Amino acid sequence: MYKNLIYGILLTVLMCFSVKMFAQDEPIQGYLTYSQFYSPGTGPYLETNLAIQASDLVYVVNENGMHQGTVEVTQMFHRGDSVLNYRKYQLNSPEVENVEAIDFNLIDQQRFSLDTGSYVFEILIKDLNNDQEPLQHQIPVSIMFNHNELEISSIQLIQSYTTAKEETPFTRSGVNTVPYVSEFYPEKVNTMAFFAEIYNMDKVLGENEGYLTRFYLESFETNEIMANYSGFKRMNAQPANIFFHKMDISNLPSGNYNVVVEVRNRNNEEVGMRKKFIQRSNPGVAYELANLEAIDITRRFTENMSRDSLLHYIPALTPISNSNDKLFIHSNLEDKETNTLRKFFLNFWSSKNYEDPEKEWLEYYAMVKEVDAFYGTMIRRGFETDRGRVYLQYGPPNSITSRSHEPSSYPYEIWYYHQLTDAQWNKRFVFYNPDLVTNDYELLHSNAIGENYNQTWKHDLHKRNTMNIDPYNTEDVDRWGSEAERIYNNPY
Repeated sequence: MYKNLIYGILLTVLMCFSVKMFAQDEPIQGYLTYSQFYSPGTGPYLETNLAIQASDLVYVVNENGMHQGTVEVTQMFHRGDSVLNYRKYQLNSPEVENVEAIDFNLIDQQRFSLDTGSYVFEILIKDLNNDQEPLQHQIPVSIMFNHNELEISSIQLIQSYTTAKEETPFTRSGVNTVPYVSEFYPEKVNTMAFFAEIYNMDKVLGENEGYLTRFYLESFETNEIMANYSGFKRMNAQPANIFFHKMDISNLPSGNYNVVVEVRNRNNEEVGMRKKFIQRSNPGVAYELANLEAIDITRRFTENMSRDSLLHYIPALTPISNSNDKLFIHSNLEDKETNTLRKFFLNFWSSKNYEDPEKEWLEYYAMVKEVDAFYGTMIRRGFETDRGRVYLQYGPPNSITSRSHEPSSYPYEIWYYHQLTDAQWNKRFVFYNPDLVTNDYELLHSNAIGENYNQTWKHDLHKRNTMNIDPYNTEDVDRWGSEAERIYNNPY
């Protein structure tokens, strides 16, 4: 059992899957990440990294006359009624003289050996000096590993790494790591470090055969590779290979990105890939748009587009735009010259289909008109609504199930995508209409990366008739006549 505690100023960010947790009545804030790894000697395991905001705790004076806080943490993995792995332990804060000066987080790391399969991971955090109910969260997790094929671990974000002088619970392959427990990088953070492990390459290629590991940042929305944020490492095939990398992100603009790790064979063919979502806030750095002045629109499809048409078309590009394009779109378009708008529009679609940008635009515009017809309101165009944005960004879902007249719930729709993106499968979106009047359904919950994850979505959906229930109490909730949970779990 790992009970080591690191303290210092934590750069709060969330994993390979990550969750920000709040206690029902506030005080405790917790940040949880978990990652999948494999040990050739013992099999698959899940690593959890937990950060607790120390200033939220209640402190008492200990026998040394110092103030100290204590939390009790319970982590368990269960399937049905069976608990398959379990750990309960206490974390003590450092002793402090002045509780008003606390500016650190508690960081804890645990590793759980688990067989392949699906589990419900549950975590409870209780401040032992506070009478409030514990912070509680449940997450479905799946452990997948093939012993004879290429496998890549989760990409683990880390705050720092150093050569290990002695073994600790934070040591792997002779390196001590401090986890970065979040996916968000604020302006003050200028470096991003991560590592990943690659398994079974000796079985795939042959022991000590050479291969290439490539890593880079890409736009989350468009998969465009970011210039100056890439690299590679040559490796020799072993049962398990590990690599670390650190990037300077001081000039990385605000936006959503994927950290991508690719494995390529001697023929430079991609044989494996893993992605990790991150967010960057860096308002001091502006995107440099392509040099629009150099773009020639003569005899191109935007040459004679009217200004009114462009002002109507360009905002509708938002759902499929990267952060660079969004800055242009959300600036004051009315102040820009008509030819600048024409060049931007041509450049946008040429980047997606150089040979026939007009064809690409017309196909997309057909979808824009569809969402205007189905999801537009008196005051919002279709792409501005949550359903319209999701439809344009990800395409039509595999299934849409609507319920308008269930006795205990607001009208809602559940959308299911068998494959949302290259790296996201079996994703769901729950939209609901709490005002009961307009056609503007809000996104209540989704299990897709980068979307609104709402642990209490079932409670919020049924507030129509049950306003004052405890959102974390799953018992005795009036959901008579509701099919939402069944549809969510079994969309077909």
